[in-house]
Amino acid sequence: MILISLIVTAILINTVSTTVNVNNALGSARREQALIINNLNTKITHIQDYAVSVAVDPRVIAEAKEHPSPPVEEAKRYKLRLELNKIIGSIMGLNRNVYMWDLVAADNSFFGVSGYDMSEIEALLSDEYFTQVRKNWGVSISGPYQLHNKGERTTPVFLVTKPVVDLDSRTVYGYVMFVIKESNFASIFENNMPQNVESSFYILNEEEIVISSSDKTIITQNIQKIGTFSEAELKVLYEKGSLTKNVGGQEMLYTISQELKDPVQWTVISCQPLDSLLIGQKILNKWILVIGTVACLVALFISYIIARSLSRPIMELASTIHDAAEGNLSQKANRQSAGEIEILYEGFNNLMNAVNRLLRRVYQEQEEKSEYQFHLIQAQIKPHFLYNTLEMIKSLIDLEKGETASQCISAMASFYRLSLNRGNDIISVYDEVKLSQQYMYLQKLRYIEYLDYRFNIPEELTKYQLPKMTLQPILENSIYHGIKEKQEEGIVEIELTEHGDSLRFVIVDNGIGMTKEMLSHLQQTIKSSSDLEESESPKSFGMASVNRRLKLLYGENYSFVIESEYGEFTKVTILIPKNIPEDLQKDQKGEYEGE
Repeated sequence: MILISLIVTAILINTVSTTVNVNNALGSARREQALIINNLNTKITHIQDYAVSVAVDPRVIAEAKEHPSPPVEEAKRYKLRLELNKIIGSIMGLNRNVYMWDLVAADNSFFGVSGYDMSEIEALLSDEYFTQVRKNWGVSISGPYQLHNKGERTTPVFLVTKPVVDLDSRTVYGYVMFVIKESNFASIFENNMPQNVESSFYILNEEEIVISSSDKTIITQNIQKIGTFSEAELKVLYEKGSLTKNVGGQEMLYTISQELKDPVQWTVISCQPLDSLLIGQKILNKWILVIGTVACLVALFISYIIARSLSRPIMELASTIHDAAEGNLSQKANRQSAGEIEILYEGFNNLMNAVNRLLRRVYQEQEEKSEYQFHLIQAQIKPHFLYNTLEMIKSLIDLEKGETASQCISAMASFYRLSLNRGNDIISVYDEVKLSQQYMYLQKLRYIEYLDYRFNIPEELTKYQLPKMTLQPILENSIYHGIKEKQEEGIVEIELTEHGDSLRFVIVDNGIGMTKEMLSHLQQTIKSSSDLEESESPKSFGMASVNRRLKLLYGENYSFVIESEYGEFTKVTILIPKNIPEDLQKDQKGEYEGE
């Protein structure tokens, strides 16, 4: 029986381990591909950042605006080239990612600023190309284009183009153009793929045209026409994310990724021999079988020796567990044995200690939750906000703007009615959005010269629930610590989207933002603050209060993320589980657009 058990065990281990090894190989291939995708995204973002930096430089905008076409006189053209080369060269420095670059005028003529020969590029591009780039305003990446070298060789390149736009009039005065070699992207794969392994890759565009590959001869060809995949195989690869295929008597593993960020919509296919990924796993599998067999034999022998010595201590422990199950949670098991039995006794005692600690923690959290609700009720009616609103209403009446004053009073009444909500701390998304709209309406009346807002809330998502006053503290921070601090016209945008079984709220403003140090300090304060009274500033208190309430209600099943860039924006993303209330299953509709 023992021998049969060992044989069956060995067969099962071999079957399971083979499946596990293949899955491990697939996981390893996907991790390598993810690393490559991340590096490729980083390089694309790096190139984009340089293009944007050049395009938004005030000096570049001014020169492009002044010269809608390159000067005809050679002296003026030479002087302009020197000036622009100095400006753009100071921005780009020694950028190894860019093969060639130039500035293009509004009439689609090249200035020849960089000194590179861009005549072949200029001949390749039609007015339609620049028309499409102009529509985007953002960075466009197109290609590959074949540049002819000496002899019959060609070099595939990509064009990175960014319109030069006047920030005030939104008029396009020209374009910044970078030429990037295809080998620049291909080197990422070549440097990150395993050494001494016959691996390959393909990068496809939206039309499934090969735009980069380890085999340069197939660039610009359709992936379905080069013979690597049949239509059915390609369909399986897209659907499952991987494909194992025999090529020349060797099993090859293909993995696919479509996670490249905008502005490119590229698909990456990587290929590696399956045996090269499984070689380590196969060796490990043999050792596992040998060690497992020896361990089984030793375990059977030892279990026979000690079986009789286990009965009495186990029965005593079972009696103690029974008493604990009856409700006597103060039970402790007296250690009377050594070895494994002692571990059982110690484990039971640790379990009882953990249960008692958990009970105390639950009691403490319930007490803390009650205290927090008291803090919330205190904070719901803010004297300064009420005072400022009443002062604003008085001013509107003095200015004989009775209709606006009446709307202001209605908005204030609706705000406080929804914020009180009969003492309930959970309200529908519909009511929370309505409350936030009334708040932003009143604040816009007060700061009409530089505050605007916009709500983008799908009606079908308003039936779900969330903690009351989740959005208002964040909106208040956006106004007082973002828009108001910047002292210029700004906007606060609130968006709700469906994310699987969760709701995702995004609140973003284009206010003053935060430095990296300020953002890190705020995140640490929110994360480490266990007592709301310990928060160091109103900004920390508002964020900490929202985060603390979400943690109390959802445990770890939520996320609260703050992103910011100084002088640009602050963005808060909240992800919470859906909660469909039975008493809100009716058609509700609200106004979700700030006016």
